[in-house]
Amino acid sequence: MTPAPVGQHCPVCTGKARDDAAGRATYRARSQVSRRTSKWPIVRIIGGAGVTQTIIGLNVLVLLLMYATGRPTAPQTLLQFGALPSPLPKSEWWRMITAMFVHIGLLHLLFNVWALMLFGPALEERYGRPRFLIVYIVSGISGSAFSLAFTGAGLAAGASGAVFGILGAWLAFFVRHRNVPALRGQLRSLLFLIGINLAFGATAGHIDNFAHVGGLVAGFAIGAALEWSSRKVRPLSWAGALAGTLILAAALAIPHMV
Repeated sequence: MTPAPVGQHCPVCTGKARDDAAGRATYRARSQVSRRTSKWPIVRIIGGAGVTQTIIGLNVLVLLLMYATGRPTAPQTLLQFGALPSPLPKSEWWRMITAMFVHIGLLHLLFNVWALMLFGPALEERYGRPRFLIVYIVSGISGSAFSLAFTGAGLAAGASGAVFGILGAWLAFFVRHRNVPALRGQLRSLLFLIGINLAFGATAGHIDNFAHVGGLVAGFAIGAALEWSSRKVRPLSWAGALAGTLILAAALAIPHMV
């Protein structure tokens, strides 16, 4: 904006007013292109895409590429695309991150995408894109570390550890605001949802429940730090909670690397 005798003026608009005929024609052309472009659905989708939508898109893309191999659920395909083996070779530590973008079949992906769509956007709006991404990635890493430490030998994949991290951050939010009657009821509902999912994971042999627990712990720790750090009383550094979570993940994972 540029100062004016009364208020401020848009520099583009004032520039248009001062331009000659060629300048005004250029301005009209830019405006017309902008209007046409805004009508394209793909441009609107990309322009409004947040971290949640980008994560969903990456997960879908990876599964499509896995299906293109013809054997999307084969162990070799899962390893090729970044699944997490246990024990984990030290040179392949990056699998603790890539595993959260690999899914064992369409149903596995759909469940995690549904949860991301349900719980992700509002949390992203509350914390902002960078912090939401940190909550998601660190929770996924923590889930991988818990899986390595407690699940035992096998092959792990999926975004559920990171998704439980989102639930953990929401849990921290509701605990922080539990004195609000309406939010107290939502806290009970969330605790019930988490409890049901953990109970189901404990009884189903094909679910890596320790990855869920690891993600939940990390998400709650970082979410609690973000919530309580905004208070003037007992300020808590969320960066400290982030560092502590990563240190715990490393301490759990390193003994199970070869």
